[in-house]
Amino acid sequence: MARGSVIAAQKSTEEPIVKFSKIAVTIVTSLLNKNLSQLILKNLQILRNVNLNILKFLESINNFCLSLSKIGLEVSYQLSVISYQLSVISYQLSVH
Repeated sequence: MARGSVIAAQKSTEEPIVKFSKIAVTIVTSLLNKNLSQLILKNLQILRNVNLNILKFLESINNFCLSLSKIGLEVSYQLSVISYQLSVISYQLSVH
C-alpha cells in the first residue's frame, strides 16, 4: 500500500505540472500567433504602400507620355500650318 500511495502522490503532483505546462504552451502559442499576425499585417501594409508607389510612378509615366503626345500634336499642327502657308506663298509667287 505504501507503494500505491507514493504513485498516487506522484500523480497528484504531476497533474498540476502537466496542466500548467499545457496552459503555458497555450499562452505562448497564442502570443506567437498574435505576433505573427501583427507581422503579417505590417508586411501587407508595406506591400500596399509599395504597390501604391508603383501605381503613382506608372501614373506619372503615363502623364509624361500624354504630355509628349500633346506636344507632338501641337508641333505636328504647327508644321501643317506652316506647310499650308508655304504652299499659299508658293502659289502666290507662281501666279504673279
